Amino acid sequence: MGSLAFLWLHTLVVGQDNNQDESRPLQLPAQKYPDVDDAILLFKRGNAAAALTLLQAASKKHPEISPPEVMLARLCFASQQLKAGKNALQSAVILHREDPEAWSLLGDLQFKATNWAEAELLFEKAVGLARNYTGISTRKKAQIQLAFNGLIKSYEVRGLWQLAESNLLQWRTFDPKNVNLLRRLAIAQLNIDKIKEATKTLQAVKVLDPGQLPANVSLGLYHQRKGDSDQARQAMNSALRENSQSAATQIAVGRWALSTGDTELARSCAKASESLQKDPMVPQLLLASAELLDGQPEKAEAIYREVYRAHPGNFETVAGLALSLLKQSEEKKWVQGLEHMKVIANTNKDLRTTRGRQAVALLAWALFRNGNIEQADQLMQGIITSGELSPEMAYYAAAIFKAKNRPDAARQLLTRAIQSQLAFVHRTEAKRLLESMKNGEPTENQKPTGKK
Repeated sequence: MGSLAFLWLHTLVVGQDNNQDESRPLQLPAQKYPDVDDAILLFKRGNAAAALTLLQAASKKHPEISPPEVMLARLCFASQQLKAGKNALQSAVILHREDPEAWSLLGDLQFKATNWAEAELLFEKAVGLARNYTGISTRKKAQIQLAFNGLIKSYEVRGLWQLAESNLLQWRTFDPKNVNLLRRLAIAQLNIDKIKEATKTLQAVKVLDPGQLPANVSLGLYHQRKGDSDQARQAMNSALRENSQSAATQIAVGRWALSTGDTELARSCAKASESLQKDPMVPQLLLASAELLDGQPEKAEAIYREVYRAHPGNFETVAGLALSLLKQSEEKKWVQGLEHMKVIANTNKDLRTTRGRQAVALLAWALFRNGNIEQADQLMQGIITSGELSPEMAYYAAAIFKAKNRPDAARQLLTRAIQSQLAFVHRTEAKRLLESMKNGEPTENQKPTGKK
């Protein structure tokens, strides 16, 4: 949802990633037992049958570890042997029907395949078994976490926030000091407009982890998403008053300010945060983004280059530098921007992630600016089919589609971008391009150079 100009805004605007898999169910076993280690070595050498025999013996000696077939499944998944892993889990639910772990892992497989109903049923089975688990207490806690995490994320991904809240509250009775659990609970409560409850939950998060952002920041973002800008600003102002010496709060409010187009407040927050933290990178990125939003790409470039010298591998820095170069009128700047984007797009290709879509979209824009229309079009087609577009992405796609003589698609994308409540650096150009298409006129700054 966040603008490409402010790549780090996504998490802040839409909330933290509430689908974190804190149990990491498809990893190798974490326990350090010699017999398990020996089994892992045998598996790596290609002898799965012998590995299973050792795991069976280890399971009898150490009742606190996972069933042998589950451990074998984990090994299979870790080595990308998906069919063998599924078979091991099927054996586990037959041989250890009352153990919740295999059911949770099967649910996770269905979840990853986007089979939501099947995943939900399997996670529900796992939750019931985990609640009634009579084995080692530490393992019971881990199984409750694994099962509830899976079930709740199956609700979160579909927007079933009431069910998510209900199950998070149940999970909380077993694990009352789990900060990630509480943060997800607050998100669920905000999504069903339980403001008082969410506020209490966020305050509990702050008590357990003082490094967390104050409740008013989350409430401000909630009001902004609901379209109540006045309430959002009141909450953000309260956050600043109560936490003026918190660099994290200053940065969070500054990023929110950018998303609304308030570059003055963003600059103020950036300057305030500079004296509150050792590393100036984040305040500098905030200032650079403000310059971009104000139509000052040359000033933005200078700041980005300063940050780049200290943090050459930082994604936001390189992407911001590329955008500031592409926003200028000199073709040599466009070439430089393209080279920067090639570097980070090469390591951020997964279009299922926000960062991947951002990187590839900006690469497509860089190619377009340098006249490589066909390649830009191919990349953008993949982005459009992979997930939601930010205003920046919609604008890039529209410009490319116009060049490819697809005016209807271009108009739809431009309208979507302009109607967005989020500020983005190409809003003026988007309006100009849409108007030119209505009038049948070419827009000079959108014409590619003609390079192949």
